[in-house]
Amino acid sequence: MKDLRTIQLEHNTSEESVIREIGISSSQRSEFLIPGVNATATISAINFKDDDFEHVLLNPKNRLPTYEEMANLKDIFWDQNEVTMQVHPSKSEYINIQKYTLHLWRHRCISANAERKLVERIKQAYADAKRKYYSHEKKVIFENNKLIVFGGDKWPSWDEICILKQKYWEPEEAAVQFNLGKKIDLNPEHCIILWDASDMILPKKEFV
Repeated sequence: MKDLRTIQLEHNTSEESVIREIGISSSQRSEFLIPGVNATATISAINFKDDDFEHVLLNPKNRLPTYEEMANLKDIFWDQNEVTMQVHPSKSEYINIQKYTLHLWRHRCISANAERKLVERIKQAYADAKRKYYSHEKKVIFENNKLIVFGGDKWPSWDEICILKQKYWEPEEAAVQFNLGKKIDLNPEHCIILWDASDMILPKKEFV
């Protein structure tokens, strides 16, 4: 994750004053207002050194963030060679404190070599999906514990992906969407891939 003090967004000073009063520094957590969403959208960026995960959440207040907004969020807070994820947790771990909030997570202990291999694996999965299955129509394919969703002429919404997750995974199984940033995520095929998370390290509580 980038140094939160260097992010070029307007700070939500009222929210940050409370955070600073309890002794949290600006390098550990910051509250931002994001342009282009709406006037009340808030980003909370968390980078506690004693936590396993870096964490950014976006809350537009009156609707869920779009897929494009989440791809843009990844680019704002992480470098191109870093991989974040959105978690579709098991039913017993599902927590929804803020109705219109979505989250990006990145495990801070992943090695540079492992992250490079993950990036290549994700890129290859997109390339294979396009080569084997792409058409201009909406399409859903489930193979090798991956769910491949083509949205036709638009991106599937978070709610649509959640419904598909519940269809293809058992209630206590988890899945994730990986985010590499706008260059890869915003592909012209409107393709989103959901990955089985049974062998992945996930946040202790997956806020979705």
